[in-house]
Amino acid sequence: MKSSLQFGIVIPSFERLEYLKESLGSALNQTYTNLEILVVDDRSKNPDLIAYLKSLTAAHLRVIVNRKNLGTTANYDKCVRSLSSAVSWCVILDNDDILDKNFVEEAVRVIKKFPGSNVLHARQLFIDGNKRPIGEDGPYPKLETSEEYLIRRCLNQREIRTSAMIFQPEKFKEIGGYPRFPSGLGTDTVLLFALAFGSALAYAPKAKVRTRLYAGAESGNTSNLIGRLQSIRMMLPYCRAVYRSHPKHDARLQRKVLLYLSFYTLALSLFVLVGRCKELAESSPAKMRQELRRIRLKLVQKGLVREAIFIALISFVTLFGVGIPKKSLAVTERVGNSMRTMLRKLLNLFV
Repeated sequence: MKSSLQFGIVIPSFERLEYLKESLGSALNQTYTNLEILVVDDRSKNPDLIAYLKSLTAAHLRVIVNRKNLGTTANYDKCVRSLSSAVSWCVILDNDDILDKNFVEEAVRVIKKFPGSNVLHARQLFIDGNKRPIGEDGPYPKLETSEEYLIRRCLNQREIRTSAMIFQPEKFKEIGGYPRFPSGLGTDTVLLFALAFGSALAYAPKAKVRTRLYAGAESGNTSNLIGRLQSIRMMLPYCRAVYRSHPKHDARLQRKVLLYLSFYTLALSLFVLVGRCKELAESSPAKMRQELRRIRLKLVQKGLVREAIFIALISFVTLFGVGIPKKSLAVTERVGNSMRTMLRKLLNLFV
């Protein structure tokens, strides 16, 4: 497909050579021809990966290797800012995800269909580390506001990841670029909210991306625990700032959205902490208590008092002996699920 609209595919790269080959291959294999493809490597140490990047020769492909490691969010930001000025729409393709060959072609159709939209999202087909299908998202409405999206995200009715977001680089720069959180957790949620604010979020169901969900993916691991919890805490202030930058908004709707987000971030923090505790429960009770104490002190040092109190409660339960940690965590998960259900009902009644 030929069109005057120049589209950009940016791939933030860090290690994972075999996955990168698949992701980049899916970008190079697009049926849409007016493309700029950019790979920005964040100082990978794998010599085979560096050699692979040097071997790439496609005319519409550029490769940048950072002078120093920037980290996930800063590298994502650099990717978009490094596109040429001729690119009017783009997608950030995570280096372990795969685009269908007509992804861009179908996205451009929707862009032209809804010219008033600043951002659209693709259909996500979820796969595991070996590309085995494990599910898909949708169906979604053709159009929805950013606030409708965020409320549904808080109710776990939306999970639009970075590789499924199609947006204008100029709008990206206007909102300040990629959220500079300590980790990638929560960044896709608030970025989409900011990009779509004041316009409509459009859906491109025929533009499909295969999103990998596996233990080694950032979205699926519990490493960088403090950074992940700090990122969750930053979601609410970020969205408040979006509202401040748009004075002419519905104040009542703002209160509703931020209340939903407050409960969502609380539940997400507990989910992350329970995940870490479940890993520690595989060790002896004594070792688990020692590690929980270390985590608790670190949380207090970072000002994450609410999270430290939860860890203290888990530590107290482990004093009862062997086998209790796993049982207590299972109970905690059930209670957490019941609390989320109750909170949703209360919010729907009173907001």
